[in-house]
Amino acid sequence: MCPETDFYDYVESLSTNDLLKLEKEIRYRKFRIKLGGDNFFKVAKGFDRTPICPKCKSNKYIRFGLNKQGEQRYRCKECKTIYNLMSSSIFNSIKKDLPTFYNFIVLLTYNVPLDMANEIICISRPTALLWRHKIFETVDDYQSSFKLKGRVWIDEIYVDDPALLLLNGPIMGLSKNKICIAVGIDGYKHVVAKIIGHGKPTKEGIYEAFKEVIEERATLIHDADKTHEKLIKELNLKEEYYKAYIKDKEYSQNMLMINSLSSWIKRFIYKYVGMKTKNLQRYLNWFTYLFQVKQANERWPKNERILRHLLIDDSKFVGIYKKKKAN
Repeated sequence: MCPETDFYDYVESLSTNDLLKLEKEIRYRKFRIKLGGDNFFKVAKGFDRTPICPKCKSNKYIRFGLNKQGEQRYRCKECKTIYNLMSSSIFNSIKKDLPTFYNFIVLLTYNVPLDMANEIICISRPTALLWRHKIFETVDDYQSSFKLKGRVWIDEIYVDDPALLLLNGPIMGLSKNKICIAVGIDGYKHVVAKIIGHGKPTKEGIYEAFKEVIEERATLIHDADKTHEKLIKELNLKEEYYKAYIKDKEYSQNMLMINSLSSWIKRFIYKYVGMKTKNLQRYLNWFTYLFQVKQANERWPKNERILRHLLIDDSKFVGIYKKKKAN
């Protein structure tokens, strides 16, 4: 092995162009060691991604030669469409390399502003926004993939609707200017956050928000709000309630789980200044997904788990305002 001084002399002798090439190859080498590949195709194969036809969604195919990049092509047995492994994925139109996108994932898990992502990984703001929504597309259905069970805490939080606030001006109390978000968490740290509407929710609104995500006969822990009555009755839930009074020690202790969650969600939302109200639920979906991933970080590092999820998912996002999702 060469002495350290030899490495210094070697690097110093390189031209700027060669230094950039060396830096790129070192980055790729690190990804081959870490993920088993240095591009989307190789890593996706390592995760056993199934080729899916982007047109008819069939997984029946025959191999059909290689493309210009040397990647395997497939022809659908059903509709004869020719495609590759990543055609039916959010990566289909991404021109940047895997290390750049991976670094974007890391930044997104810390909810950094787009302008910061632009500067750190050298992509444009429109590209960063597009990538963010591509990732969000893959978790749009995440909250329907599990149910809260055992002991379940629920509450509602309220955040300003910027569009209505601009139109009507500030109004005190739970006005129609505020968006109501139903939040829930169980003892297994599964989290739900769903928009109900504006202002104080109704019994029907609470029931619709939680009816598909709470197991029947679970124990509901809440603040005795009457809007929870229909949910308790219809799902045959047991209940514990503690009337909301912040100076009450019993309330503070027993509702700490849901109150902490509510604070985390509010801080999360406030980080995304300028977010359009119509996209708020997508951001909440990402929060609930990321919350669960972070809980399991010791068993599977979160960034690798997120990348695996993205590479095996067959969602397809084609634009900020126009999207198409695989069935």
